[in-house]
Amino acid sequence: MSDEQRDQGTTATLGGLEGRGYGVVESLASLGKGRRLTGLFRAPLVHAEPLRAALAARRRLPFSGPVHFRHHSLATAVEVELARIEEEGGELLVEFVAHDVPYGLG
Repeated sequence: MSDEQRDQGTTATLGGLEGRGYGVVESLASLGKGRRLTGLFRAPLVHAEPLRAALAARRRLPFSGPVHFRHHSLATAVEVELARIEEEGGELLVEFVAHDVPYGLG
């Protein structure tokens, strides 16, 4: 995947809202902590209210889209926590994380 493709993301949903995004899974096995997923999601500004409400409530949302592992990628769904929301370039940029990524995922 090129840097340009990674920056643009691909079609995904976050909490049922459509946008573009992806997640990356990293292994924390050396720290005895399993695997963590971090990701980005870009969405139209009209989705700001429900996403900011979810962030404020610390509510987990389902992310559905591409997830990249060390040697492969797959389309999947996983529950994530929102970490940050900013407006950038006329759209929302949402960072998310999941600390409990099951080994059965990928």
